[in-house]
Amino acid sequence: MTKGDEQAGHMRRGRAGAGMKALAMGLSLFAALAGPAWAQSPTSDWERSDVADDVTATIRFADAPTFSVTCSSGQLMVLVSSLPKAGQAARTRSIVIRQAERTLSMPWIAGASDEALAGAPRPLARALRRGGRLTVQSPGDADAIEYALDLPARSEAVTHVMERCGAPLEDPRDDLPPLDNAAMRWTREPEPSYPDRLTQNGLAVVSCITTRNGHLRDCVVEAEFPTGFELGRAALQAYRVANIGRRNGGEVADGQLMTAALRMPCQRCLQGPAAPR
Repeated sequence: MTKGDEQAGHMRRGRAGAGMKALAMGLSLFAALAGPAWAQSPTSDWERSDVADDVTATIRFADAPTFSVTCSSGQLMVLVSSLPKAGQAARTRSIVIRQAERTLSMPWIAGASDEALAGAPRPLARALRRGGRLTVQSPGDADAIEYALDLPARSEAVTHVMERCGAPLEDPRDDLPPLDNAAMRWTREPEPSYPDRLTQNGLAVVSCITTRNGHLRDCVVEAEFPTGFELGRAALQAYRVANIGRRNGGEVADGQLMTAALRMPCQRCLQGPAAPR
């Protein structure tokens, strides 16, 4: 690897790290957007960079978002950069990504003004690996812009990153219709047990399959931050007893995929520093 490749790898890893720091602030759910479409082909194939224990696959477009898939210390991340700059500082960002008939519904967090980190990196990484036409919509300072991106099929670079992190290359959950979270309400909210040793605000992103009675089944952890505090485990326990219902009172559809973020505040942070003795 050349010195230039190593420096580029450090830059990509730094961007992913900045996004992960922002992830602790919380995530918001998708919002549908509209706007003119701009068809784009990549300036080159996926580029792979190995730096220490991190491996990254990146694909760039001339006038469209850049995607970076990174495995860092066993954690998979997908960073989208070169987005239209947000009009003001924000913790979250609304992005809609579609591939063929699939809509990838997930929470997002804003990093820098033109970056966002995927709350569910594995489904997005699989979509990027599959390739083909990917439609990306994101608001800028004013109008929403829609990009139509043509990705190479079966990217070996993305495959390598996913395998390094032990992420499955295929998952039947990707074919499930996404739940419209805006049309739902909690009839019994998830109440996680917050780890006492948490030193900063945390969150876990979990995906579950809906049932007609409002229970959630087959829940899995998509992402958690910070790591090492078992936030994902706490979220799974909370979702086992949670229940959802439709805002209009109708029946919950069976077999839809709900992806949501559960925030976990740092209790000791809320309490503030101990009083002097």
